Amino acid sequence: MKRFFLLLAVLFLFGCRKEENKSGYYNRDGSPVTWEQARDITEHLWSMFDYAFISMDILPSSTRIIQRYADQVSDPYYSPAYDSWVVVMSPDPRYINGFRFYRYVFVNAKTGEIFIDSIEREVDKESIRWREIKSLPQNEARQPKYPAKTKSTTATEILGDTSNKWAVIISGGGTVIDNHSRYWNDCSAMYSVLVNKYGYQKSHIYLSVSDGTSPAEDMDLSGVGIGPFQSSPLDYDGDGLAEQNIYPATLTGVQSVFTTLGQIVGVNDDVFIFVTDHGDRIGNTSYIILWNSVYFLRLNSIMS
Repeated sequence: MKRFFLLLAVLFLFGCRKEENKSGYYNRDGSPVTWEQARDITEHLWSMFDYAFISMDILPSSTRIIQRYADQVSDPYYSPAYDSWVVVMSPDPRYINGFRFYRYVFVNAKTGEIFIDSIEREVDKESIRWREIKSLPQNEARQPKYPAKTKSTTATEILGDTSNKWAVIISGGGTVIDNHSRYWNDCSAMYSVLVNKYGYQKSHIYLSVSDGTSPAEDMDLSGVGIGPFQSSPLDYDGDGLAEQNIYPATLTGVQSVFTTLGQIVGVNDDVFIFVTDHGDRIGNTSYIILWNSVYFLRLNSIMS
């Protein structure tokens, strides 16, 4: 009798263990991903946006979602070919009323795997129910960070006369997806330190950063290439004014900077060069990547 009950117990435990380890499921018991789980799985993405919603129900495989480009109806758009939760995100409150979003993230209701769609689309507000998970006041819009201002009272003591001091700050960024805001922050910090701590004249500092003064979006605020995106600020020290010498970080733009400096820098002047963001090494030569990833720049090739 004891052996009989022992055998039943072993079979029971084996059956439970087999039930709890269904292959390929996010939940060990084979149940679908819950709304709360979908929210938590995608938090590292939607937390970077100012506005985010999640569908209140799991979307059946290949659910139709209305797709629009620049307010023009285009081809139909469908969710992936599996049951999924969908998260929609936007950095701009103007898009919320029209339910047009920059990023869509689909969470596989079985496996918990995510698929990111980075194309702006307009969702179907009639057949899909939504629950808001994040909404910031408009005055809390995401912006790059300016460094804390430092006093320049010791600049003369450190460097004396700074009229012979020049600086070049370069950040190519590659593309809008690769040009993370931390690179602009590096440039902003260096610019502010040169001006506020070391007394460099603003007219003596040349900035060659991404697309220069273009108003087009050229910078990723997420740090992982999924947006939101915006145009790089032209004020690098937080005083509310655009800086004087801003060039695009293209081969032509960087060469223009050094051509200009070659005409005005004296033999006893100093030129400080700061480079940040992406680089590469081909053979025995190191390069920095410029805007739009079209050119690779070797510093000694422009300073010779």
